Amino acid sequence: MNLLQKTGIRPADIILVLCLLLVSLSVFIPFQKKQPEQEILVIQKDQKQRYSFVQNQQIPLDCGGMLQIENGAVFVKDMPCPDKICENSGRISQPNESILCLPNHVAIRIVPKETPDLDGISE
Repeated sequence: MNLLQKTGIRPADIILVLCLLLVSLSVFIPFQKKQPEQEILVIQKDQKQRYSFVQNQQIPLDCGGMLQIENGAVFVKDMPCPDKICENSGRISQPNESILCLPNHVAIRIVPKETPDLDGISE
């Protein structure tokens, strides 16, 4: 005798359970939202400059420091400040992450490309 006949389960029952299982699992699958292109916003005193993540490059700063863009991340390579906190803060690569160097009045932020510059109140 067949196992399905012994338990009283019909093929339609199996199909129904599989469909319900598929529907319930689809709720837990996260929908991938495409991140907008990111760029680096460097604020030095009153100047704002934007740089792209597209190519690896070094960016000289007015204070004598150096930023490095490498493999989709940015970090402070060299900065003429006493504590070197900005150099030790590591790499940033996600939106809204930032590196600050207060002695040199430098802020580095990762922002979406279509975001307008911040106004004086937001800063």
